[in-house]
Amino acid sequence: MRISFSALRHHLASDTFAEDIGALFKSGSLTAGELELRISERTLARLTGRERALGRLARAGVRFAVDEVGAGLSPVASLARFPIHALQVDRSCVVAADENPAALKVCRAAIALARALDLTPISAGVDNQQRREQLAALGCEEGLGDLYRDGFSNTLAEAELPDRGAASGSGRSN
Repeated sequence: MRISFSALRHHLASDTFAEDIGALFKSGSLTAGELELRISERTLARLTGRERALGRLARAGVRFAVDEVGAGLSPVASLARFPIHALQVDRSCVVAADENPAALKVCRAAIALARALDLTPISAGVDNQQRREQLAALGCEEGLGDLYRDGFSNTLAEAELPDRGAASGSGRSN
């Protein structure tokens, strides 16, 4: 299972963020391979490249996903500068694709971009089987949303982290 949570810009800029995460690994609460940090495309665009936490955590085996793709201008050039492993299509875009052909095109383009860059496409807003099948047909096999709320399947699923702090996130079973 993989635990996923959003890392904010001030986390990534912190001198102690990588060490704090490393302490979790040392305690045995979590392994680097189980952790995925989501970075919004907005945050990614504002990173200066001096944030050392990304490199240190990536070398330790932590995966990074760009979150909210489709919600605004994606900094495509940044995808090659940072150790990114996945792109998450924004929930608002995925939900709008049910009725809006333009939103469906944005989803298709975001998934194609992820595939072209050898990144894993992930879709938020997978709330029903029809949407899951539509996204799978576009090449996105991983998602999170109400469809996966009650248990894990072979995709990303929303889950509460039991007794590991106040954070909640998503777990991915492989």
